[in-house]
Amino acid sequence: MKKKITKIWSVGLILMMVVSLLLWTAPAMAGNELQWDDESTPDTDDGVLLPASDISDIAVAEGGVVIYAGAGGVELYVSQDTGVTWDIAYVKVDGNDLDTDLVAVAPDDPMYIAVTGNNSFVYISDDAGATWDSLLQANSSLTVTGLDISRKSGGNHFVALIGVNGTDTEVWAYEIGAIGAGWDNIAADTGGTVLAASDFSGGIAFSPNFHSDEVLTVVAANTSASIDFHMYSFNQGGWNETGASFTDFPVAIVEDSSDADVDGLDAGAIALSPDYLGSDDDLRVAFVAITTDTSVSADEADGVFRLENDDVETLKDEKDFNSVAFDGSRLVAGEWDDTDVYRTDDPLESSPSLSGPASYKSPGGANKAMVAFAGDAVVAATKGEQGGFSVSHNDGKAFNDISLMDVALDNILDIAASPDASTIYMVTSDDTDYDVSVWRQAEDQDADWERVLVVPLAADAGAWILRLAPDDVNTIFLADQGDRDMYYSTDGGASRWRSRTFSESEGIGDLAVEGDGSTLYVYVNLGTGSYVSKSTNTGFTWGTKKTTGLTAGSNMILSLGEDLLIVGSRSGTVSYSRDGNESWIDLEDTMKTSGLVQVTAQGLDDGDFIFAATAGGGEINRWELGEDDSWDDFDSLETGKLARGIGLEGNTLYVLSASSQNSTVERFLNATKSSPTGRSIETATSVNFTSTPTALTLTGGSITLWAIDVDTATLYSLEDTVITAVPELVSPPDGFTIEVNPVSGFIPDLSLIFESPSDEITEFDLEIAYDSDFDEALLTPTIDGDTWDEGDAETYQVTGTSLIPGTTYYWRVRTDAPFRSGWASRSFKVAGAEGLPPVTVEAVPAPEITVELPAPEVTVTIPPVVQVPPAPAPITPGFIWGIIIIGALLFVSLIVLILRTRRVV
Repeated sequence: MKKKITKIWSVGLILMMVVSLLLWTAPAMAGNELQWDDESTPDTDDGVLLPASDISDIAVAEGGVVIYAGAGGVELYVSQDTGVTWDIAYVKVDGNDLDTDLVAVAPDDPMYIAVTGNNSFVYISDDAGATWDSLLQANSSLTVTGLDISRKSGGNHFVALIGVNGTDTEVWAYEIGAIGAGWDNIAADTGGTVLAASDFSGGIAFSPNFHSDEVLTVVAANTSASIDFHMYSFNQGGWNETGASFTDFPVAIVEDSSDADVDGLDAGAIALSPDYLGSDDDLRVAFVAITTDTSVSADEADGVFRLENDDVETLKDEKDFNSVAFDGSRLVAGEWDDTDVYRTDDPLESSPSLSGPASYKSPGGANKAMVAFAGDAVVAATKGEQGGFSVSHNDGKAFNDISLMDVALDNILDIAASPDASTIYMVTSDDTDYDVSVWRQAEDQDADWERVLVVPLAADAGAWILRLAPDDVNTIFLADQGDRDMYYSTDGGASRWRSRTFSESEGIGDLAVEGDGSTLYVYVNLGTGSYVSKSTNTGFTWGTKKTTGLTAGSNMILSLGEDLLIVGSRSGTVSYSRDGNESWIDLEDTMKTSGLVQVTAQGLDDGDFIFAATAGGGEINRWELGEDDSWDDFDSLETGKLARGIGLEGNTLYVLSASSQNSTVERFLNATKSSPTGRSIETATSVNFTSTPTALTLTGGSITLWAIDVDTATLYSLEDTVITAVPELVSPPDGFTIEVNPVSGFIPDLSLIFESPSDEITEFDLEIAYDSDFDEALLTPTIDGDTWDEGDAETYQVTGTSLIPGTTYYWRVRTDAPFRSGWASRSFKVAGAEGLPPVTVEAVPAPEITVELPAPEVTVTIPPVVQVPPAPAPITPGFIWGIIIIGALLFVSLIVLILRTRRVV
């Protein structure tokens, strides 16, 4: 009997445990540590920056994904992602290095490449530069000007060089893999009209269908006579062979005349049509780009020319060109003495038109633009200061620099960010070249950072500022603080910039942008007196400057919405305008610690708050419009810290302060409440966040703070995960109802369970109130003494005796140390109670059972009346269920006992 009952009790206990586990479940949550992180900016990793280096040549493999770039040293740069990132292949054979002045890739194998330096040694690789073989030297006296590698013909690739030996043009060829292969000076081959003496030779290109026609093309200058296009037949073994149907070759592209001064070549480049076939004069379409070495400024010998067999058409003249590329429908050509790229979509029409680049959207650099097609994109490489590798996704209309850039990021001057931080802009300067660069980071780019604007300068860049239009993250403004120059773009700088000049001679102090960017405000750069000028046509014209009423000059201006402006002075005062600069209201009180003012505001209506701090150190100030007549010093900066930036996100205020050694952010939750409490949320040691007019940028969503360390030119960010990742409320669920014990009328205790949102939390605030605004508090305990890591759970027990039946309660939790977070809140309610007296339960008397043989008589009697007194202590919901289940099991046990006894009888 005992064994049976024990088994039943075991089952019951298991059932009780399962039920208790199913009562409530805790959802998962996530959080992060709070700290300043240095953001990734353009650097030398993956070949993004290449300071003090020039790209000497590029070669794009078929398909445009694999690209090679020489930089004049032993390093060959190899990209597998259309120039976004680069690896280095060192060009070495048997311990011998080779300068990579020129590079070529086989049209039928993206891994098969050839490189040469100025000593006419040629190295080849069939594994993208992992290993190398030497073809030795063609001619030690040859100055190489062109290199190409063919498609396979007869199972072998051909390599060809063109260059000058003294005054003679020489062309050398090598059939790789042929029996007895070696260098052959094919310039001396006869059979047609041979190459003439030249003081410079230019382009060289194998036919794209070399496997069929075995043709090589060359452009070279016949000094003081003409610049000619030549064809060589490897099958016939001669130049301009009539036997190979090369009638009327060579073709004189330009001839010496009063309008075309042929005096040798500085550059000559060839682009053959993809269907070029030397054996078919209808398919001999070629384009040639030329720069002669004359000093004549308007020379018809320079330009881009189209050859259809022996017919020559000038596409663009009187401009020096360094390169040309043609993909069968589009043509691009890069300049020689500049970096402009010209383009046309109809190069085969009778009168095609070449257009120049969009304003300020040429590739960066000084000169010698090298262009090529890379799939749908156009790529370019340039030389000189700020040169690098660029890409265009609109057929060459606009380029953005993405890698191999001869740039040093000596100074980060300012940043601007979209509200959700999905797009970040940064302006930098180079102490050596002085140029100013604008960079963009966004999800729709090829590279992590792309340079979207270069402003060449002749001296130190000074201070430049960036501003975004509030309603359009793609409308970006760049302004020279202290001068009058300004640039803007309406497409994130991707394809076009326009320049503007501020009207006031004193120059731009700060810039505020309103709405979509059409309306601009500039505080005039004056040492005394504070004036603002307005433009309603994106800076094309400016209105007369108007005084803000402040006696000292301004430090910053901020737009708070349409017609709403606020200005902080240089001496602890603030003024604001509600009518778009028509009139200004001066807050006629100076902060206790004067200096450059950092100011922001909730709004400019009565009841709104203005917040300010100064670079003079000391207090953080607040002014309630319509109520205050002086500044309320509601908190103080750390000793020795000066205010460098301020920002308001919702009702949370951030103040950035800095010294020469470290920088701190003060954060104030509920900044407009009567007694806002601030905390230093993070100190960046050995970091000097300082910039004018303001050093702090805020982005919403996760609330991220951005700042620049001017000493190390480092961009930092801090995501305020504590205020966004509030404690996770686990149980009870929102709206949970506590059932009053129907027997006793008592309310069980309630466990409030929550989890830590971040590591190393040492204190929580918990509030229980009768109203959702938490003005009528029931309990306000502080929970401390432990250290909670992210995800750790804490329980607070609410005694049932403190609760009232039929009442709804609200509870909320926040972290309070070491950082204060926002609140997470829920509600629960207590069910109503009837207040019944003790319950009397009457039962029918149980029958008497008598056992005659052989067991003794057994009588089971149920008392007729059961009196249930009130319980002396509160009972939890789990305990109530336990009582119910235990009662059920006792009843089952009783029935089993009765049946067992009958069986015995």
